[in-house]
Amino acid sequence: MNINSHTNTTLDLINDLLQNVPEIDDQFKNLSKTKLLENISIMIFNKGKHFLKHILSKIRNLNNPDYNPNYKFSIKVLKIAEEIIKEKYGPSSELVLKNIEKFRYVNRDLKNDFHEQWRKYNPNLKSRFFKCLDTAEKTYWFGFLCSDGSITSGNDPSRKRYQISIEISKKDRSHLVKFCRAVGLNPTKIGERTKILNNKKHRLGYIIFTCKPMFQDIENLGLREFKEGNELKFNLKNNNLSYALLLGIYDGDGKEGRTIIYSTNYSVLLQIKNVYKIKTEIRKREVDEIPEDLKFKIKRTKPIYEIALNPNLLNNMMNSYHNSLARKRKRFSEQLHVMETIKNKIRSPEVLEKLIKTHGKEKLAKMLNISFYTLHKLSIEWDVNVKKISAVEKLKAKVETKENLINMIETNGKEKTAKELKIGYKTLLNLMDEWNINTIFLTKRELLKNKIGSKENLEGLLRNSSLTQLAKKYGVGRNTLKRLYDEWEI
Repeated sequence: MNINSHTNTTLDLINDLLQNVPEIDDQFKNLSKTKLLENISIMIFNKGKHFLKHILSKIRNLNNPDYNPNYKFSIKVLKIAEEIIKEKYGPSSELVLKNIEKFRYVNRDLKNDFHEQWRKYNPNLKSRFFKCLDTAEKTYWFGFLCSDGSITSGNDPSRKRYQISIEISKKDRSHLVKFCRAVGLNPTKIGERTKILNNKKHRLGYIIFTCKPMFQDIENLGLREFKEGNELKFNLKNNNLSYALLLGIYDGDGKEGRTIIYSTNYSVLLQIKNVYKIKTEIRKREVDEIPEDLKFKIKRTKPIYEIALNPNLLNNMMNSYHNSLARKRKRFSEQLHVMETIKNKIRSPEVLEKLIKTHGKEKLAKMLNISFYTLHKLSIEWDVNVKKISAVEKLKAKVETKENLINMIETNGKEKTAKELKIGYKTLLNLMDEWNINTIFLTKRELLKNKIGSKENLEGLLRNSSLTQLAKKYGVGRNTLKRLYDEWEI
């Protein structure tokens, strides 16, 4: 059995165990390195089978999000291993235990628990920053985490990761620096990467770190439930703490320069709507309809919702915390809120164009209960440059052709035709003038004469049918057909 005189690092100690444990336990002999790692993880460290595999990856793999070449076992983990080895192997384990003892002696800065190691790499981190949301700064950053942050514990219960991360557009990297300074992280830990989502590349800035106390506080505040689509645990009120929390959410998921918040969490939008008595409706949107700088974090498989906030609420939010995202800081007017509300109702330039063509701007403004100026301003913004369709143009669309209109007038007369088409009598006369229609109302006998065509045609029809049968066929009374019969002297 070898005693490694250089058992200084975690990697050294793992290699010692791989070499020496099989010499005191036959069931570990002749195993592959992978199986040996798994068995030692389970039987020596009392952990999941991938415990040592994950540690080796953390030490060696530069791409591991928890990469740490100086990773050390905690005192607690080594104590468990020592107790199991002593009980299981007795005196024969003396040299294995000496290597562990040497590792502890060389590394005198070991933490009692694995999850305290964050102190070594983030010594200034305020681990209990989110323990109590008692300042606007804390509630703001919690709200921002709700929108753009995440917490990850991993799938292996034997090694919870307690990982916290934020990922935002690269253009807002300076805002990540603000977060780092607020919680005591070193801003040099901010990374950059490109992410492809919905077939588009997005350049992002991110920060990833682990801290058990902060993770647990954030979890207790309800971040996980929020991400799963539930309401905020925080009791929203009309006070600065609540406004700051909403501002954090708005900075993550709000539309710049507008009063709108987008979210896949319908419940929280409904919570905001009810607490602050917002009259506008929550509407469902497609991913393609939301701002470009929000698309990178929303999958097409998830429904997305929006709500337009009241301008007074937004202004209170802006006043609650002055170190929020700079590009979204703005004073909001009632006029802007009205515009957002109307946009939500109309939904698209195409719909607006159709409404103006149908009703005209003045009538449409009254129908929407807004000023003519507001509707005109929206028309300019959406580049809708149309006028109301005249009554004559609408009538043309209804009758389609000149021949159809002639047939209607001959059948029903002008007054009845105007009533059936739900137009003014004057409008009908105007179209008749435009199309040069001089026809008049025809009697049933005149209409029947036009349908049959000639005396010879009627004689031919009567060879095969009686007057009664022909009258029924042409939808007239027998007497009408008899009068035509007499007129043509058949």
